[in-house]
Amino acid sequence: MIVEFSKIVGVTVDDILGRSRKRHIVDARHLYWKLLREKSGLSFPRIAMLNERTSCTVLHGVDKTNGLLAIGDKVTCRMWNMVKGIEYDRSSRF
Repeated sequence: MIVEFSKIVGVTVDDILGRSRKRHIVDARHLYWKLLREKSGLSFPRIAMLNERTSCTVLHGVDKTNGLLAIGDKVTCRMWNMVKGIEYDRSSRF
């Protein structure tokens, strides 16, 4: 899932899993967490563990993304529309 997501949004897997604070990378990372939550049904603590973050960090990122989608942020909505069809593969780590 993460490889397909990475190709679509144009952010490397290493950047999604990394610690960069560049806005486009952070936005992609938060969007990935939202997608992972919706498609896998994993808990925030489990997503946090897989991404080496705290559950509060993941929750904040997903809430931020939901807020941007709710107000119709063009960039976030465009990226979400491109990735929301990705299916979760239970056999993969991500």
